[in-house]
Amino acid sequence: MTGIKRIAFLNHPLTGKIIFILSIILFIYWYVGLHTNVYQFAVLGAFYELLSLPMLGLLIIVPVISILLMTKEKLNLRSLPLYSLLLSIATIVVITMS
Repeated sequence: MTGIKRIAFLNHPLTGKIIFILSIILFIYWYVGLHTNVYQFAVLGAFYELLSLPMLGLLIIVPVISILLMTKEKLNLRSLPLYSLLLSIATIVVITMS
């Protein structure tokens, strides 16, 4: 067993959907955090600060897993990992442009 076959969760059929949902959550989190005042309410600001480091980590991990899944599926244009990667790139662009 070599490469991607060793990583068990990549072979699960729901992995592409989970990664796509995570990329949507990442986009919404960063977009809302950058375009609204999350510190208006103390609890919301604390929640935002608690989630900022895990979301930053996911912002790095999700594109990598999407690329691995795309290579496993041989770059199928109808696959969710492709759209997850595009959404992750859009999230990075939104963060850098703000």
